[in-house]
Amino acid sequence: NTAILLPYSVAIAFLGPGWLYTVIAACSGSLMLAYHYKLTKNPTPEFAWKAYKVTAPYLVVIFVALALDALFYYPIFS
Repeated sequence: NTAILLPYSVAIAFLGPGWLYTVIAACSGSLMLAYHYKLTKNPTPEFAWKAYKVTAPYLVVIFVALALDALFYYPIFS
């Protein structure tokens, strides 16, 4: 599921947001993808709970990135 989330969060960049959102979405999505990939290698309940706790901060980062991008807008395509 995380592998599907990353392309969609970055694809939004082509619909209007600028560089700031794109960079933050790509970085935070990549970190989340890496963390959940580790979960596939270590599928314990404890690690699953840690991976679950990563999703809430990820969403906060994405929404803050959208807000900051609205304040400091620099378009990708001029």
